[in-house]
Amino acid sequence: KLLQIIKTLTQTYENRLLKFNIFKYKFVITNDAEHAKIILNSGDCINKPEFYKFLPHKGLVTLSDNQWRIHRKFLNPAFSTKNLQTQVSIMCEKSEIMSKIIRRECLGKEFDIAKKCFQFSLDVILSGIFNMQSDVQNEDNCKFFEAVDELFRSSGMRIVVPWLRYDFIFELTNYGKQYEKASKTIEKYTNLVISNNRTSSNHNFLHDHNGLFQNLMKLSEIDKSISSDELMKNEIGSFLSAAEGTSTTLVNVLFMISIHQDVQAKLVNELKTIFSNKLQPITYDNLSKLQYMDMVIKETLRLLPTNITLGRRNTDEVKLTDEIISPQSNIFIDIYNLHRNEKYWNQPNTFNPDNFEPALVKDRHPYAFLAFSSGSRNCIAVRHSYTTMKVLLSTLLRNYKFQTNISENDLQLDMSFTLKIANQNAINITERNF
Repeated sequence: KLLQIIKTLTQTYENRLLKFNIFKYKFVITNDAEHAKIILNSGDCINKPEFYKFLPHKGLVTLSDNQWRIHRKFLNPAFSTKNLQTQVSIMCEKSEIMSKIIRRECLGKEFDIAKKCFQFSLDVILSGIFNMQSDVQNEDNCKFFEAVDELFRSSGMRIVVPWLRYDFIFELTNYGKQYEKASKTIEKYTNLVISNNRTSSNHNFLHDHNGLFQNLMKLSEIDKSISSDELMKNEIGSFLSAAEGTSTTLVNVLFMISIHQDVQAKLVNELKTIFSNKLQPITYDNLSKLQYMDMVIKETLRLLPTNITLGRRNTDEVKLTDEIISPQSNIFIDIYNLHRNEKYWNQPNTFNPDNFEPALVKDRHPYAFLAFSSGSRNCIAVRHSYTTMKVLLSTLLRNYKFQTNISENDLQLDMSFTLKIANQNAINITERNF
């Protein structure tokens, strides 16, 4: 419904900037790249819209200006190049586990790959970022996937349905009850992360290898606005839930290359120029050579961005090229339609990884593609997410061929909170002779 509303608004109003009020709330929507550049780099547009307070975890995504700056400063080092390089081996190990599960359970039949991609992404985060002995991919009764989906679905309803914003009403509804149940499931995992990393036996490894939990502990000593436990649970919950964004993109990529067999063939040919066989280990340096894979991932994110809007709330007047945004407006950059704007993209509704050929990228407005946001408040884990996806795709495509009977026109999109493909049991996997 939200996707359809945004599509309708964009098609109805030809102006690049749409302004309107709903009761006391001021809204601004734009799908213009230059507007996006000004907004995302403005010191007056650091805060998020007030509706973001209904998101499940009060972590980096939702924090206000000053608090966000402190948290980001402490958490940035954990996502350094050095830390990312050390985690590639963990990503490889987890991708091999998923490959074995596919061979054991899924070969030769159509199945729903979404949960398996999610459990892989969660496994990488638990083992790599949070230094746990995780094996969630082999957990038959893992409810985290369903819990995250329900948490965001219920949160999304609070944003679009005004009366659900009142806690006492929300808690009486089925949405509120499902939200509470899902929160307890996720809290179980956050508590496991906390207890695991607070043991003295892990201290030295944590200090040398990762640093995220250690930096969270330091942060809890600085930020006294909330309790140490609440801060830990909010930030850890945010990072665990981030597995949904990575896994959704992986699913979308697998669907697109299943539909576009020529693209899949080019990906495999690129892999053959780097890997002599399906067993050759993946290294950080190898991943940097996968330029066409980068293009395929980005083109998938262009057509199917997991977040279709990017929100900000301005503290002061913001001057755009041809408009002025008054203070305390809820500003939304319409990523879905920005990514399909004919001003920046040739045949914008057609899947074409060549859109990200270096020469075309150089001539295109740098803010025409915002899958992971941009500016000072961009996604902290964007490189981790890209690396995770490239490792899994490199593993799976050397072992399997992905096919589907559906066409791009048959894709059903679900926008409960993030944009995802809703077609189930639509991908068929067979062995590949690499």
